[in-house]
Amino acid sequence: AWNKTQPVYDAMKEDERFQVFLICVPSGISDQKLVNPDSEENDTYDYFQNHGYETVNALTGRNSWLDLEQMKLDYVFCSRPYNSYMPRPYISSKVSRYTKICCLVYGMSMTKPIQEMVLNRDFFRNVYYYFAECDYARQVNLRHQSCLNKLGFQKNVYLGMPALTQILEAKKEKSPAWDFSGNEFKVMWTPRWTSAPDLGGTN
Repeated sequence: AWNKTQPVYDAMKEDERFQVFLICVPSGISDQKLVNPDSEENDTYDYFQNHGYETVNALTGRNSWLDLEQMKLDYVFCSRPYNSYMPRPYISSKVSRYTKICCLVYGMSMTKPIQEMVLNRDFFRNVYYYFAECDYARQVNLRHQSCLNKLGFQKNVYLGMPALTQILEAKKEKSPAWDFSGNEFKVMWTPRWTSAPDLGGTN
């Protein structure tokens, strides 16, 4: 999901109004618990450190977490809109008590039923800014969270989709997937992003 948020991160890093850094949560979390609670390893932190990012390790010890409230953050951008991928201190209902949660989704839901399913209310009821990937997604969340929006506790905006930056940038380079020199319209369909059997496999 990181490369979908990266264009926004890069823009903020170049703007002196922002102090921005990455708080790295390990990938091995299931239903708000570390898969291995005795582990002190953080693969996400290691990855971003090795790639030269300014990072903060969220895992401070065995199943021990950095206190985000003490950091006095103005905004927290979540790259995946699911509480099940976060440790319990970082689920949206807890984080929203002391800062504003912003959400950029990592993909685009191309059908209405999927859109209704992806915007899970457990997470989104605590989001302050939802940067929708299309106007339909904005309308769905406005409907789901109508009371929060009327009271001003949530804002839904459609300003474009940073994830598409990758595709637009790739068009400048030669690609083995297709030739962009013509003016024809092309679609690449990838049914799943992984072949892991616990996530449903692929075809």
